[in-house]
Amino acid sequence: MKRRSVRDDLTDGFTPSPLPPLGPDGSLLFTDSQTQGSPRLAPRMCEQGPCVHYHRLETQLDAETPRDGSDGGLHVQVHHTCYPQSGIEFELGDTPVVACNLWLPTSATLEKRRKAERDRHLKSKSGKQFLKDMNAWQVARADAARVAEEVAAAQRELLAAELAARDPEITNGEAPPTAELGPFGDPP
Repeated sequence: MKRRSVRDDLTDGFTPSPLPPLGPDGSLLFTDSQTQGSPRLAPRMCEQGPCVHYHRLETQLDAETPRDGSDGGLHVQVHHTCYPQSGIEFELGDTPVVACNLWLPTSATLEKRRKAERDRHLKSKSGKQFLKDMNAWQVARADAARVAEEVAAAQRELLAAELAARDPEITNGEAPPTAELGPFGDPP
């Protein structure tokens, strides 16, 4: 199958701008225009209807568990792909399509037929097993997130107690007023 990436076509000859200067604390110094964020992207034409050629797929990323012991949440990657003809595939990436001469919205009849097929499958033995497995997975994720939050809270409490034991000026895990600290948060 021939693959063509729109993103690669758009980034040919692109050179990123230099990083902003570093501040005295080592952080980047942004100008006002950099802190306002990028302009909102245009709506994705492929999702209007949606187009019969458009395929949106969300896959779970194999992300490392955060070192703080928290669950870190479910990380998903969204794939946007267009199949205008058999054997041709366009990976759209995150760049929204604003005009397309092959755009063909899905009909209400086709959507009803797809929904009926999905509902019929979910009522079957394998569909019910899938729903049961998915529910068990979601409950296990919620339990893991709750346990991770409890562990993180306990770690915060231990750290606050350790800091208070080392420095009597620290109360309830809070540092003394910043007026008593030097420019980098250390005592003057």
